[in-house]
Amino acid sequence: NESENKFKSVIKVLDNNLGNYVHMVWALSKDFGSSGLRIGVLYSQNNVLIEALENLNIFSGVSHPMQAVTAHILTNDKF
Repeated sequence: NESENKFKSVIKVLDNNLGNYVHMVWALSKDFGSSGLRIGVLYSQNNVLIEALENLNIFSGVSHPMQAVTAHILTNDKF
């Protein structure tokens, strides 16, 4: 059955109940083959990890033009 072979993210499989030990990480450079776009995401429900990483965004902020390009890519269903 083709529907059984479709990709399902860990978030969907676990019904968004990741707990403290499962984290979802992805980046445009790897998933979309766009090595120049240095944009990544860490999705976690571990509050200790999130608090430890909060101060890093000062050094790794994404510029507004790159945010706009990324939003366009991710909301374009044909892409």
